[in-house]
Amino acid sequence: MTELATEHLFDISVEVAPPLDLRQADATGRLVVPVTGGRFDGPRLSGRIEPGAADWIVAGRGFARMNVNIVLRCDDGALIGMRYRGVNTIGDDIRQRIASGEDVPASAYYMRTAIFFETASEQYDWINRLAAVGLGRRTRTTVEYRVLALA
Repeated sequence: MTELATEHLFDISVEVAPPLDLRQADATGRLVVPVTGGRFDGPRLSGRIEPGAADWIVAGRGFARMNVNIVLRCDDGALIGMRYRGVNTIGDDIRQRIASGEDVPASAYYMRTAIFFETASEQYDWINRLAAVGLGRRTRTTVEYRVLALA
């Protein structure tokens, strides 16, 4: 039990609006990042992200904790809830570079999530039994993850 096997589920691009900044003067506290849509594509499921969710981030000193609940609509119409929590090290300096449109490489920061799914769809019932991880990157208008199921 020392190895961690994974299976690629999908790549996801979450479209986001500018954050609502509720942080303190020292840049700690809450950021709310509205989710406006997006797309996911993978070997077993693909579709779009329903708008109306948000990432309720709590920014600390040098890191932030993410808290996101979104709804995936598969190309066949099935709905899947996707809940993830994570951590990133996107500080104000990197956030400003990204906001200006710079393509900051994901290697410049740490962005990882723990993901769980929920669906009533019989076709996708298998996803209810998975734990997954997301390896992330941030652009000016999207948050992107490679989503891997843990075997």
